[in-house]
Amino acid sequence: MYTESIEDYDTLLQRNPTYLPGLRGAAEAHIGIANSLKSQNLYGRSKAHFQLALEHLQSAFLQREAQGMVWLWRLSANIFVQTAQLPHSLANLDVAGNLAKREEPIAYLSRKDLLQLAQRFYLCALKLKQNTYLWYELSLASYYSAILIPEDANGHLETATKACKMAIKECSNRWLNWNLLGVINMNSENENLPLAQHCFIQAVVLEKKCYTAWTNLGVLYIKLNEVRLANEAFTRAQQSSPVYANAWIGQAMVAELIGDREEAFDLFRHCQQFDYHPEAALGFAHWVCEMLSTPGSFDKPRIKHAIEHMYADVLALDAINWYVQNEETDATPASLSFQGFLYARKNLYRQAIEAFTRACKLCEPGADRDKLYTNLGYLYLKIDQPEQAAHALNTVAHATFKPIIGLAQAYYLAGQLQESYSIYNSVLGNVVDHGDDKAATILVAMASMIYDFQGEADTKTLLYQCVLLKEVPIQALFSALALGILHRDNALIHTILTELNAYAFKKEYCADISYLTAHYILINEGARRALCYLQTRIRMFPNSRSLRSVVLKFLLDYFSDDQSYRLATSNMGRITLTLGHTKQQNSILASEEALTTIYASQAVSAVDKTCSMKLLQRAILLSPTDQRARQLLSAIIANS
Repeated sequence: MYTESIEDYDTLLQRNPTYLPGLRGAAEAHIGIANSLKSQNLYGRSKAHFQLALEHLQSAFLQREAQGMVWLWRLSANIFVQTAQLPHSLANLDVAGNLAKREEPIAYLSRKDLLQLAQRFYLCALKLKQNTYLWYELSLASYYSAILIPEDANGHLETATKACKMAIKECSNRWLNWNLLGVINMNSENENLPLAQHCFIQAVVLEKKCYTAWTNLGVLYIKLNEVRLANEAFTRAQQSSPVYANAWIGQAMVAELIGDREEAFDLFRHCQQFDYHPEAALGFAHWVCEMLSTPGSFDKPRIKHAIEHMYADVLALDAINWYVQNEETDATPASLSFQGFLYARKNLYRQAIEAFTRACKLCEPGADRDKLYTNLGYLYLKIDQPEQAAHALNTVAHATFKPIIGLAQAYYLAGQLQESYSIYNSVLGNVVDHGDDKAATILVAMASMIYDFQGEADTKTLLYQCVLLKEVPIQALFSALALGILHRDNALIHTILTELNAYAFKKEYCADISYLTAHYILINEGARRALCYLQTRIRMFPNSRSLRSVVLKFLLDYFSDDQSYRLATSNMGRITLTLGHTKQQNSILASEEALTTIYASQAVSAVDKTCSMKLLQRAILLSPTDQRARQLLSAIIANS
């Protein structure tokens, strides 16, 4: 109950500001609440409490008799070490100048300064009294210095080793001392794996349920590629403490080593139930991105359930956000690319662009950097910034099919049609020569561009080339049919409709096929025959929300003045809305076009004019540029 104890200590210290037990108790309470906040990733508040704890201890240092007390030096050093482990921007404290041996009254100490001062304070405490705990904490502070200040790693590791050996000399039956010495000898700058193994084994002999030492031993066996021994060590750690995250992370790494992708994915997902850990965050984000981008992963029930019903992608985004936030400028290009990929999946394109931009700046030139710039270019296309997209895609050093096509699309959207056409044409020659089915996609893109500045004839020629290819994309058929309808080319329409017969009974294409065919019937046989056709299509696909949206729009376009169709229009809008909710497609229905259409259709058939006006006002709020809703609202107001 740290908050309550702080209140009581503050009351006590108001009466007697120099009372040493009160200063010590208040500092320990602030350290306790700081560590609690730190475990919740509330680092700013945690640092504030470390600062308050230090201020209480600095008040104690002003009293001469307190300077001979070991606890004061030790507690102050603990604060320095724990603050230094916070993210880089928060790893600092304001310390009294006389304690830091600075001339200024208050010295601002960075991470490096805090760790150096902590080691000096531990040495002062050891001069007063030598015991295994102080030697252990000095060794730990030196080890953290080697990790956090890599440029001086060798010197700090040497100090850590000496201090840890002194701790073992003082108390050889304390497993923590042996475990720390094993960890120090696992460091790549001072690697001595046989000695590390000996130390970990000594630790687990002294304490058989020591899950920390068992986990460290498992990591050592992974480094030695002894997968079976690593698995046994991690299993012993899990038996000792089922909630120790590092043991589960170790098992996930074992699963990766033996190639069990699903098991690795599940184990890293399980790690998210424990406290935040950077390795777990990276591992889980990696496997979520891997499963989402690998064809066939969703065919596996476990993966599909985890993504669709357990929201693994959302959890992975949260985890990698914590990682990037904690690492700050030290975040790796891989972590930033995971973050960008998961942001893009959630349609948070601007955040994804920010992540990929940071990753591009950190990544070395090569294939990975080219992929990052390719992703960045396509994200700029998503937010309709073709100039930025072209700049990103032009940065790709060794362009493959995807960045080249993206660049052509960016030039097209930017209005640079000649450049876009040149790129498409050059790529088309290469893929056609190799019989690549990508040629069809390029021809469709070229056709849509040529239609803008050369007209119908050249577009039709390109689309015919596309239709004659072995693998014809359905988009080419849709484009050719739309061209035929716009220019009333019945020969082209009949040819394409024959090709579309192969897709007539596929639900995913039913709305597009019905929309185009209905407009063909409309221009040749009239609106009622087209509506009859759409009714037959609805009987074939009664649960298709997109098809009902097509019918609803058709009714509003061609039968809005016919009183006999008002109830049918309203019912069609209601069923469309119901189907969307039933199939959990709220995000689709939330789009401006869908909702304004539905609101407008219900307003047409509403008996009460007040109800009609409210529905139309909703539609206009969703889409201020929707002319149909504005015209209907004006008509109702005029007739009132």
